[in-house]
Parts: sequence; C-alpha cells; structure tokens
Amino acid sequence: MYRSKLFLVLLLGVLTSIGAYAKPTFPPIVRETYQIKSGGRIDNELNSCGLCHLGGPPTLNPYGKVLQGALNKANTGMLTSQILHSVDNVDPDGTGFTVAQDFAADVPPGDPSIHPPKGTKPAVSAAAPATTSTTAAAASPTLMQQIIKLAFPKHAQHPVITHFPIALFVFGFLLDILAWWKKNTQMAYAGYLCLIGAAITAPLSVITGLLAWHFVFGGFSGTPLTGVALYHLILACVTTVLMLILAFQRKKNQEITPGYLTVAFITVIILSITGHLGGTLSGVN
Repeated sequence: MYRSKLFLVLLLGVLTSIGAYAKPTFPPIVRETYQIKSGGRIDNELNSCGLCHLGGPPTLNPYGKVLQGALNKANTGMLTSQILHSVDNVDPDGTGFTVAQDFAADVPPGDPSIHPPKGTKPAVSAAAPATTSTTAAAASPTLMQQIIKLAFPKHAQHPVITHFPIALFVFGFLLDILAWWKKNTQMAYAGYLCLIGAAITAPLSVITGLLAWHFVFGGFSGTPLTGVALYHLILACVTTVLMLILAFQRKKNQEITPGYLTVAFITVIILSITGHLGGTLSGVN
C-alpha cells in the first residue's frame, strides 16, 4: 500500500511538471529583421526584454500582445521575420504611428509615451525582393556561411543542449520508479544510464546558457543577471549539483530507495521551474 501511494504521487508530480523547456530567444531575430542600431532605444529595450514586456517578462505590453496574437494566428511559438512584418501596419500603442514607423524612428512600438517625429516613413521590409542580381547575391549567404551560422549561433546551442539533461533525467526517473516498483534490475540500470547522461550534459547546459546570455544579451554590459535571469541561473546550478550528487550516489550504491526517489522527485520539480523560467526569458511563456 505504501509503495502504491508513493508511486502515484511521484508519477502525478512528473506528469504535471514535464512541460519544462527553453526555446531560442527573440531579440536576434528582431535585430536582424529591422537592422536595429547598436545602443539605440530599441536595442536597449531588447536587452532588457522591454520591447515586448512591461518591466520584463512575463507581462506583455501592447506590442507584445499584438506580436503574441500574430504568433497564435500562425500557430507557432517561433518568431520569424515574416511574423514580425505581418504587424508592421498595426498601431499597438495608439499613438497614430505604425510599428514600421516606430522601428524606423528607433521608438519602441509598445511605449505610448514616445512618438516618432512627424513625417517618419515606414521601415523597409526585410522580406522585400531584391531589385538587382547584385543585391540578391549579397543577401544570399553561401553554403559554408549557413553551416557556420547553424553550428555556432549566438545562443551557443543552449536551446538544443538544454533538452538533453531535462529529457534524460525525467525519463530516467520514470524508469527508476518502475524499477523500484517491479524490482527490475535491468530497468534500474537503464535509469542509471539516463541519469549519467543527464549529469554529463547538465553542466554543458549551464555553460552554454552563460554564453547565450553574453552573446545575445550583452553580458554584464547589456542585460544584468537579475530577476528571472538570475533565478534561472541559480536553479540551473542547483539542479546540476543535485544530478551530480544523485549520479554519485547511484554509482556508490545501485539500490533504489524511497529516499533516493524523493530527492530525484524534488530535482524534477526544480528542473521544471528552471525550464519554465528559460521559456519566460525567451519570450515564449
């Protein structure tokens, strides 16, 4: 009876907290689409997530709500230049100026307290077709450039690597529960291998996260580690340490105990919160 209750509680907790993930950040796409000048008002807002949020995530400002509506209409969570340009003619903050006019004047489109000067023309759409073969060739990167950009993006592959410790640890935890329940040593060994994989990739996730913060948000000179970003980093370090401790414990003693499962369950909860904060930083949550 005790095992049945513990199994149900742990399984319910896992199923309600598996939605932890982090996706690529939006600022680089906005910068590339509108050719944002460094050090300008919009650039500063991008660094602090203020372009789409009120005082930082998760509350959306008028422009953020319009952009979220465009993402919902496209049935996607991935921001693209096409989605950005789909709201160019919208006036989200009610100032009488469109999003395109605001970007052209380096004015945050979600801030009604700042207006572009009269006569401001809309920004040129980055999706507009090139008029000459020369400009078309200049706009089209070579295959090698595309490969380099994919292999070494500004987010340092953090959105890719971070899914490994999450998936491996959660799946390994489920295997451990079943192994403890069924007294199955083979299943316990499979859970142990997943735990080792999670413990190895978790530090890489933290390192790439710091690199992404440096290259995308400008590090200490751009967006300081405060608020959601700081909590995200702290919890990521906590989950990494817990994974390493659990991996060491399993190596020392292969037996799965209720105490071990309890610590692993707590780690799953913290891991879920960490992933949710990562999604908030990216502008997805």
